[in-house]
Amino acid sequence: MANISLSKHLELDIMDLQPRIVPTEEFSEYLLSNIFLRRHTDVFCAPHFVEHVTQALLYAVDIPAATVILSSDGRYRSGEAMERAARVFAGNSVRRVLVDSRSSPSAIACLMRARHCHFALIFTGGHHSAKEYLGMKVLSPPGSK
Repeated sequence: MANISLSKHLELDIMDLQPRIVPTEEFSEYLLSNIFLRRHTDVFCAPHFVEHVTQALLYAVDIPAATVILSSDGRYRSGEAMERAARVFAGNSVRRVLVDSRSSPSAIACLMRARHCHFALIFTGGHHSAKEYLGMKVLSPPGSK
């Protein structure tokens, strides 16, 4: 087993994983916009919420061996959400996960272009207070359709 440090707060172990079915419940009352999903922090960080949304995103983009950027604005519990999303990416056919901390969406777009990334997932609270809401924003590469 190898230990990979993605940042000073996020560590993943590489191991032989076996698929398993995890029973979960439906999450209701989404606060959606066209590029942003946000919930109260306790709901967003509830068991399986980040995993559900991340897996649904991977099903939707259907890019084999994708390269993805994970980032956050440093909000309360965003590191936890990034780690949980990284574990879902590791369990799918994501080839590379680039972890960035506290960059603007414009900087992430430049990084996506430079690193040939398929999409970026940013955990942010938007304009709400740090502990009240946490959300997930998806960015596609500049110039993509």
